[in-house]
Amino acid sequence: EVLISAGYTNFVPSQPYERVREMARRLNESQSFAGVDILPESMRVVREDIFAPWIPFCKKIPRRQFKAFTFRMPVGRTAAAAALDQRAAQDEEEE
Repeated sequence: EVLISAGYTNFVPSQPYERVREMARRLNESQSFAGVDILPESMRVVREDIFAPWIPFCKKIPRRQFKAFTFRMPVGRTAAAAALDQRAAQDEEEE
């Protein structure tokens, strides 16, 4: 099973993707969502309808900028299973 999660986080101009990467890293370290992928901007853009209700809300917060993100999150997948899949993919590349 896979959960697609979308949202906003604080945008830091000097490190535009750092907060999104940090969230993905923390989720990957958890027991519930190992194997989280950050989906490309192109996939998020085609679903602007999901983000549309939040745009007016975010604009009301003074002096803040936000970065939209979308994650693909395997539900209930352990970190050990994710590591095995990654190792198998690396082995296939080496062959």
